[in-house]
Amino acid sequence: MFRPQYLFFIFISSILLCSCATEPAKVTKDQAAAFAIAIENEVRDMKINFLEKNIMLPVFMKRVYQAVDLKPSTAIESEMKKMIAGNSYEKNIYEVMAGKGGFKKVKQYEKEGIQHILYRVHGGGFTYLDMELTNFKEQVGIADIFLYNTGQNLSASVGDLMKKFTTHGQSAIANQLETRLTNISRYLKNANYEFAKAEFERLPYDIRNNRLYEIRYMQILSKLGGQQYLDYQQKIEIKYADDAGFQLMMIDLYLNQQKLDQALGAINKLDSFINKDPFLDYYRGLVLNMKGEPDEAIRHFEQLVVADPQLAEPYPQLVAAYALRDDYSNAGRFFSLYKKLRNADKEVISFLQTSYPGLE
Repeated sequence: MFRPQYLFFIFISSILLCSCATEPAKVTKDQAAAFAIAIENEVRDMKINFLEKNIMLPVFMKRVYQAVDLKPSTAIESEMKKMIAGNSYEKNIYEVMAGKGGFKKVKQYEKEGIQHILYRVHGGGFTYLDMELTNFKEQVGIADIFLYNTGQNLSASVGDLMKKFTTHGQSAIANQLETRLTNISRYLKNANYEFAKAEFERLPYDIRNNRLYEIRYMQILSKLGGQQYLDYQQKIEIKYADDAGFQLMMIDLYLNQQKLDQALGAINKLDSFINKDPFLDYYRGLVLNMKGEPDEAIRHFEQLVVADPQLAEPYPQLVAAYALRDDYSNAGRFFSLYKKLRNADKEVISFLQTSYPGLE
């Protein structure tokens, strides 16, 4: 199941300086390809600043200000400059990868004359990042990122928060707002979810009514469970069910509510929106197993093995599916293939051997 793992205070790891007269140049196809490889290599090497160093901040900040018609402010830029050193976004991506997943280019494409790189992050969950590239002062970098967890460009989400913070900065509740945000971070770090929830609910309504914060609040509620969590999921479903860019979050929401047909629909909408990723066959297979349709599940798992033989996720599913049918010829075949993978999990191998003695 997809587990949303990140996107809390995402704005703190993505902003620095803003205005500059230099106009960005067009990125060539070859430049974009080289940039894509460089990013993958930095993630492979667990570089903590791979986004910080590659976001073209003057270009990005111009997008932020334009997204919400916000006047540039040196005070805002000064605060954001202090925050960027935390590399929160990079840390959260590595958390999604969970030490065993991957950061992989799904495709490179051009839209309206602009080069884009779509990456998939997976391991302890999964998400997508669509990086829009720019060439600023003869350096290729990131102009903006479309986040599939929010269904928005990062500049739009950040801009919305910045405008709201600026508004409250002129009010009597400014100090309270800063205190509450600090408290939320501390409570979450210590897994005090009840306290985090209470502080979150004291935030001004307009701050809570931001996609980044809506997602974080749902994460907090997921740790607590109960009727309020179910009610909030329904609220989010009503608000975003028809938003094509928000389907990644809808998958998890539908699965939590056991709405399996809707979950499959959300997977298909997401696949259509990104214009195909074979990896989504893995999640189709999982949902189809939950629906009691093992033949269809096997078909999708096998399609993924053909499309990407090095992807580990479908192999244990196929081993179990065939072993449960006493088809140890196919179960053994996929088990053998799985064990040869570089990223095969030894604990999974041990579990499969214990659960299905007929494998060896």
